Amino acid sequence: MKKGIIAIAALALLSFGTINAQDPFDGGRFGIEVEFMPNLNGSNFFNLPYGLSGSYRLNNGDKVFVGFQLGNQNTNNGAFIDKDDEDYDKLSENYDKTTLTNVMLGVTYQHYFIKEGRIRPYAGAFASIGRGFGSRHTYTNYFNDIDNTWYYEEITQKNNNCNFTWRLGVGVGLDVYITKGLYIGTHVGIAGSMSSRLDSTIEVESDDPAVETGTTELYNKLRTGNIMTDISAKLRLGWEF
Repeated sequence: MKKGIIAIAALALLSFGTINAQDPFDGGRFGIEVEFMPNLNGSNFFNLPYGLSGSYRLNNGDKVFVGFQLGNQNTNNGAFIDKDDEDYDKLSENYDKTTLTNVMLGVTYQHYFIKEGRIRPYAGAFASIGRGFGSRHTYTNYFNDIDNTWYYEEITQKNNNCNFTWRLGVGVGLDVYITKGLYIGTHVGIAGSMSSRLDSTIEVESDDPAVETGTTELYNKLRTGNIMTDISAKLRLGWEF
């Protein structure tokens, strides 16, 4: 009995969504869309975990999106020292922390082959620019056998492995309307990218007289960058109002 009630309720909800989703959408509607992007090719910069866009439906039924994508990666490699080690107190303070955040701003155009109805396939193109913000911070305690003394070295690198990137891409996707104005969708695309490494700084602190301390500027004079292609997929949740 309970299973029958659940099945009837699910069928009624599906029918309600189907009926309401058949209504055509006129041009001039605004919307908002959230994207979730799994990492397909192992790139932490080009396949960002999520995005947020604002949309506008044109009179011909196509859409224009303006939005951003944000990705963040943090690693913290601590010391793996046996607690029975006589130098545990010193060595356990060692760490290697890395933070990398990428922000991309872009414009997307989506042409819909079916302008109304529950299922609406499309093809689209986009252009975007992005920048990375990152740092690496390491702290190391070590023992010098020559003078039998413990020393420390602390290194901070800003803009570590950060790029400025331009992207152009195309893709295809499908919007499925749950009810009027609310939809879920999928998208698969391919993009070409050009990036250049940003300048960075390294600051070294140490109480070891043999270590050169201070701040060093690392200038990346070569700005041509690399041209790459990547395949990405994303899940989308949107609402038009």
